[in-house]
Amino acid sequence: MRDATENGAARPAVLSTLAAVALAATVALATGAEAVAQTNAQRLKLLEQTVKELLERDEARERKMKAMEAELKRLRRSSGLATVTPRKKPAPEDGDRDDDGHGHGKKPAADKDAKMAGKSDGHGHAHGEEAGEDSAEEVGHEPTGVWSARVGDGVLRLKRLGLDVDFAMGASTAKGEDMESLFGGHHDPKRTGFTLQGVDLSVAGSYDPFFDAFFNTTFTVDGEGETFLEIEEAWVRSKWLSGGNLRLQAGQFYAPFGVVNRTHLHDWAWQTQPVVATRVFGADGARSLGVQAETRLANNRAMRSTLFMSMQNRRSIHAHAHGEEEEGHVEDHTHDAGDGDGTGGVQEGEEEHADEGGSGVDGLDDLAYTIRMENRLAVSPQTTVTLGGSAMFEPNPDGSDTRVSTFGADVTINHRLSSKNRLVLTAEYMHRTSKAAVAEDHEGEEEEEEEGHHDERIRAQDYGFYLQGIWYTPDGWGVGLRYEHADSRGGDAEARAADPMRGTRTRISPLLLWQFSELGRLKLQYNYDRTEFLEHRLAHSLFLSASWSLGLGLPDHAGHAH
Repeated sequence: MRDATENGAARPAVLSTLAAVALAATVALATGAEAVAQTNAQRLKLLEQTVKELLERDEARERKMKAMEAELKRLRRSSGLATVTPRKKPAPEDGDRDDDGHGHGKKPAADKDAKMAGKSDGHGHAHGEEAGEDSAEEVGHEPTGVWSARVGDGVLRLKRLGLDVDFAMGASTAKGEDMESLFGGHHDPKRTGFTLQGVDLSVAGSYDPFFDAFFNTTFTVDGEGETFLEIEEAWVRSKWLSGGNLRLQAGQFYAPFGVVNRTHLHDWAWQTQPVVATRVFGADGARSLGVQAETRLANNRAMRSTLFMSMQNRRSIHAHAHGEEEEGHVEDHTHDAGDGDGTGGVQEGEEEHADEGGSGVDGLDDLAYTIRMENRLAVSPQTTVTLGGSAMFEPNPDGSDTRVSTFGADVTINHRLSSKNRLVLTAEYMHRTSKAAVAEDHEGEEEEEEEGHHDERIRAQDYGFYLQGIWYTPDGWGVGLRYEHADSRGGDAEARAADPMRGTRTRISPLLLWQFSELGRLKLQYNYDRTEFLEHRLAHSLFLSASWSLGLGLPDHAGHAH
């Protein structure tokens, strides 16, 4: 009984103890939760305060930088200098990663193989470029340069002052005049021994934001030790107009025809000018005074389509004679503006330098017109393909009333490998149709000549192509191979075969190239020539050349289209 009573009294005590423990636990939990909540709130408040202080600090620094820039502008203006404000450069498009050139002032820092390839693609300038690429301003950043000054509403800049030297040495189984006839390009190595292929002095500048300007002059030395000076290009070109789709150019420049015609000597991968280019356009290519319009029909990451149109004076090139012409028969193979007898005004052993402005112009019919369509496709991030078509219509260089039509097509494939090697393939075809004079000199017909000279004209066609490929390695080496073929139609077959500028020609040229620095490179080239005008039909030549590019400012020719 007493036990039951004691158990009943103990029960409330146990319950009270349990309740007290539960209450203490609840209080402890509530207190802990409140402490955690207070800790998180304090942390959040601290972070907010820190972010606020950082933002205020950045705003203060921004205000200080703007004040310093304003003071810098004021000081520069008071001293007559221009202020260059750097801008952020956007990432390049896929289609812009492979070339440049000439372009000819826009080359970013690149690995060694890219720099070497940029000098030898022939685009474009082709340069390779491709030729006709944008200058630095077009990609949204101000270029560095040699000097700048504010003039009126713009900034006058000297972007590039450069000197390019190309020197060659070698030998050939062809001797004397045969060797000169074999290598018809003005800058080709023409003799056994040493040849100064050219010394180029180039100046590039701009008056931002209005126009760019470029000047290039070349010194050469012939086999007799005579020094010649010629102005290759001197032009002014507007910035992109109409929302970046049109720009205009005026001055002395290369006609926008094909790839090799727009490429300067120091941008050649090979040491010699393609045979078909010499046959169609002469020793120095198609260049003269005139105007040009360049318009972009499409410009996106996948495709860039550009149309070039130019109007120039009659072509001003150098005619190179090779000994006496056949008596009673003169072929029009100089492609120069001559005196109307088909010889181009060049006599035995002479080298005549035509007027840089071209021959006389009496009307629009006496001008040369060139049109070119160029499409650059980004097939993949590693591969670009450039397709081009060109046409030129001009007065016959022999002074007659007929006209000459020249058509061309070209393709360039630029492919980068995962191993940082690079492969560039280029093919170009040219076809020239003209009326060539064949002057017949018959004995005993003096009376007829007094009444009127009979000038028989034939339809002459000169055509050919070259196909070349070069493999660049990351350590500056390049291995290439070029195949060339040129031929002609019209006139006497035997006379045509004996003429270096009209006979069938084939050349195979392996190439080894070493870009030993950003400023210099060495090239070793072998030429296997098969031609009809040589006594033994075949000729073997080997040349080693060195190139140096020195100067101040932007690398290569700023804003120039090679």
